[in-house]
Amino acid sequence: MLAWASRQAGETLSVGTTYPQATSATVVRLDGVERSYTLKAFTFAAFVAEDPDRAEHEARMLRIVGDILPVPRSIGVDTDGSEAGVPAILMTWVPGRRPAPPPVSAAARHAAVLHRSGLTLPWTFSRYTPTDVTDGPEWASDPVMWAEAIEASRDLVWEPVPIHRDYHPGNLLWDDDGVTGIVDWPYACEGPAGIDVARFRLDLFLDGDTDSGDRFLGVYESAAPEYHHDPRWDLADAIDVLPFYDGEDAVTSWGDDARRIRLEAFIRRALDAC
Repeated sequence: MLAWASRQAGETLSVGTTYPQATSATVVRLDGVERSYTLKAFTFAAFVAEDPDRAEHEARMLRIVGDILPVPRSIGVDTDGSEAGVPAILMTWVPGRRPAPPPVSAAARHAAVLHRSGLTLPWTFSRYTPTDVTDGPEWASDPVMWAEAIEASRDLVWEPVPIHRDYHPGNLLWDDDGVTGIVDWPYACEGPAGIDVARFRLDLFLDGDTDSGDRFLGVYESAAPEYHHDPRWDLADAIDVLPFYDGEDAVTSWGDDARRIRLEAFIRRALDAC
């Protein structure tokens, strides 16, 4: 894989930092003589089986949004893994960090830029959790609440706009002057702006920040005055993250009781707002 990346860069690269935060790929900084690169290798077989073209998907998105948003530049892509060993993309390295709490105002404005850009994308939004699901998780403290949330999130309608589809603080890099990079684009598609708004709000809430999500929404609605948030998108996104709590795609750190309690609290708030 390192040899493949070196060929794409046109110079011999060495391994720098591995980023353990990634949940669907292996992400490594590679260093050249005068510049650094990011290698994203889709090493998780379940995710590749679900979407074999995700490396090409991400590379195309970086080219599409590169003129309107701060994103890495695609250097090379191996769609099927025939050269790198697994599907992979080599990108320019973007400096930055993931501070806590994140500057939500800048994040909201960048989301509005994407959603209002008028870009046409070849991929279409779909729910992660099928809409015919009728029950919440086995660990649900209030099965009736879950049933109400599932029912309320059915049959949502939307105007398709370009969306990131996994827009949360962990996919944005920052420095003292603002956002330096928006990363992780293999789920981008045409879909509802509300799912990006809900994902950012939910992620903050799950991390214990119960107030910043509302501030994000306020800035977003100021930047996109035609938008009015339907709390049913909060319900839809909360239900969509269930595979990350249970089953083969579960993220270990998400299975703790505190996050489950926060998830249910987020759902109750959204139901109250409906």
